[in-house]
Amino acid sequence: MSESLSPEDGQKILNYFMNKKLTIKICDGRRITGFLYCTDNYPNILISQAVESWEGVKNTERRIGLVMIKRDIIKNIFIAKDDM
Repeated sequence: MSESLSPEDGQKILNYFMNKKLTIKICDGRRITGFLYCTDNYPNILISQAVESWEGVKNTERRIGLVMIKRDIIKNIFIAKDDM
């Protein structure tokens, strides 16, 4: 059983990861890598310096800059080891 976070704890976690490099897998097979810029109340995620690639397909990187990712299409979020 998973515990839910209080809004204060959630805010602390978000503040810690702000401007950290992360990779987000989305449900259509794409990966978006970039820096956590902000979230909204839903919580959708805004990534800066974003690079899009397709999982398992070589040479598909595409720089897309600033991108918003809706929460309902996110499969996984990974924080880069060098940013922890």
